[in-house]
Amino acid sequence: MAGCPSECGTSLRDSLLPMLDAIRGIPGMLGLRQFSVQVVSRKWTGTRPGLGTKSDSTSDVVVDLGTYAPKVTLVSAKEIASSGGLYVDQDLRVGPLTPEFQTWLCEGTHINLFDPPVTPGKGFELFFKVTGPGYPDSGAWFKKLSQDTTKNFSYSFVLRKTAQLP
Repeated sequence: MAGCPSECGTSLRDSLLPMLDAIRGIPGMLGLRQFSVQVVSRKWTGTRPGLGTKSDSTSDVVVDLGTYAPKVTLVSAKEIASSGGLYVDQDLRVGPLTPEFQTWLCEGTHINLFDPPVTPGKGFELFFKVTGPGYPDSGAWFKKLSQDTTKNFSYSFVLRKTAQLP
């Protein structure tokens, strides 16, 4: 994966990340992850979305060496109540996702997957497609509301369904 560190980590945290990623894959291995999440990055040749020609890049959000779908849950009522209006009913939390780690392959989830760098003066959009129970077979489209990348062993982000189609 792009952006992988060139050397293997030597800290306890770095040693634990591959095991955590494998553990996060167990529910998927057992068929208990009912949702799939894709990230669609859209770049425009113009200076803002809608101007010029678009090009899309699609990536799956996965755990356990890129094999299984991530955990997707509704944001809790407690989080909604304490968010000061940021979250509403039916917002989705995706994660925990294991931060990127170095093995013989680069694995884990690189933060650029859901928070890519944006080139100033270029049009850019980021969409998330979620498929699973309660959504059409073709999936539903979401935008990212927030993310948490401050924890040692996990990333997560919150999505809100949008009426905007990519």
